[in-house]
Amino acid sequence: MQFKPMFDRILVRRLADNESSGGIALPVSVTTLQMMDRGEVVAVGQGRRTEEGNIVPLLLKGGERILFVKGTGYALDADHVVMHEADVMGTTE
Repeated sequence: MQFKPMFDRILVRRLADNESSGGIALPVSVTTLQMMDRGEVVAVGQGRRTEEGNIVPLLLKGGERILFVKGTGYALDADHVVMHEADVMGTTE
């Protein structure tokens, strides 16, 4: 399915969060205690519309890795979430 977000929404692919930095898989019960989720921006909308009708471009671009609160946005499937750019806590490397 091809999906293009509208306005200030972004499409995010969740990144696997159940591996330690050494590559050891952690039990699900340990990883669910964390409140943040990681993802990669797949697509972005054209921007936020102001009251005057102008479009303000989004700051995020495709390919950026981000942190967001678990449960934010709307799940398209098990791996993809649609959310507003304002729901992103920040970017990571």
